[in-house]
Amino acid sequence: MWTDYTSFKVAGWSRGFVGFSLHTTSSTSAYGAANTTTTTTYASDGVHWHLGSVLQQHPSIDDMDLRGVFEGPAGLLAVEESGACGDIWVEGLLTSVDGVTWQAVDMKKEFGKAVVWNVSGGSTGFVATDTTGQAAWTSRDGRNWQPVKLNTPAFATSRIDDGTAFSAGYVLVGSTELVGARSCGVTIADPSAPPSPTPPLRVPAVWWSADGANWVKADLPGAKAAYPVQMWVWRLDDHTLAALEDYGTGDGWVSTDGVTWKPFTQPMAINPSPDDGLGRSFRTDGRHSIQIEGLNQPEQNPDAGSLSISMLTDGGSVALTQSGDQPTHAYGAEWAVGPTGVVIAYADQFWIGLPSD
Repeated sequence: MWTDYTSFKVAGWSRGFVGFSLHTTSSTSAYGAANTTTTTTYASDGVHWHLGSVLQQHPSIDDMDLRGVFEGPAGLLAVEESGACGDIWVEGLLTSVDGVTWQAVDMKKEFGKAVVWNVSGGSTGFVATDTTGQAAWTSRDGRNWQPVKLNTPAFATSRIDDGTAFSAGYVLVGSTELVGARSCGVTIADPSAPPSPTPPLRVPAVWWSADGANWVKADLPGAKAAYPVQMWVWRLDDHTLAALEDYGTGDGWVSTDGVTWKPFTQPMAINPSPDDGLGRSFRTDGRHSIQIEGLNQPEQNPDAGSLSISMLTDGGSVALTQSGDQPTHAYGAEWAVGPTGVVIAYADQFWIGLPSD
């Protein structure tokens, strides 16, 4: 028996919007027997859509989805993901110079046997990191990737969690080991003593490079040691980054150059996932940074009669006044911000929010 699954994603960029419909046909009787067809669409205004490329790919993957789309110096990079046993990884990459025609990247050629975990980017290029925290790559065009040399003093005792690129260069975030300290507050004073059974404390860390080859470690003011530490970095726009430690301390920082960072007053406002459990999600097209709240089902949030849309800045969020017809309780809605405004697709309906000035 064969089953069908279709998912739809939409993203914005400087020249409009792109859509992705992933249709997977899988066999319930033969493990791994599946095939995914990705159909792309595009629109310059978010209203008039046209058919783009149709790609037949990944004949053995039955749970493909699209994680995100990023605009770099040579065009767009779309990131496809897959997963199993509670884990998710990057399954494929698609590149396009115009948002109309797309080509798949040869993942084995570029990354070998590595399992890629995160991919992001901006106007300088793109960054990829692996699942072990011990490998990272950069790219200018999304097709040709170069490994970052992590065996340098700048990366001593480091673990890389995430990375991105923006107008000021490339950035990696992760943590470094706090030598001699353990997670239960025990300090190892005698090197000959048996090692503590607890893991070492780690400190949030960030690294910056102008060219992807020469890296320096930046300072995160007020960074606290913890275990474990899990760092993420996102573009608020192509000139502003936000870094967040969301596992131990929950602290956040912002930067406009990748080198000088300051505490971020609203770190938990940033969540690029479709829904963070509070009906809130965040998107950027590299120029505008928008957060929407109220994407819950009515039974989850019965008092949310409409969506709340805000613009994120390095100082926090600024609420935007809305008028006219808009979706309510759009749980699971797909949405994007682009040059003409915000588009939302939900339950076979489509809305576009246009800026008033």
